[in-house]
Amino acid sequence: MGASTTITGNWTWSDESSFSYNNFAPNQNKTGTLCAYLNVKDGTWRTNKDCSSLLSCICEFIPSQNNTINNLIH
Repeated sequence: MGASTTITGNWTWSDESSFSYNNFAPNQNKTGTLCAYLNVKDGTWRTNKDCSSLLSCICEFIPSQNNTINNLIH
């Protein structure tokens, strides 16, 4: 999902935008060299030491007035 730790251990997004929100599951290790992935069953974030794992991706979508999510789904 584009979140990982830096060499200094701080979390960052792959596009280098501010990491001001997180939704880590309770008891997740959030220190060390890690990547985050989304648990689709409950919406929480989990951590994984293997950042080369191939998992599904999440893309940001901002609907416009002419292009609402309902119009795209139907």
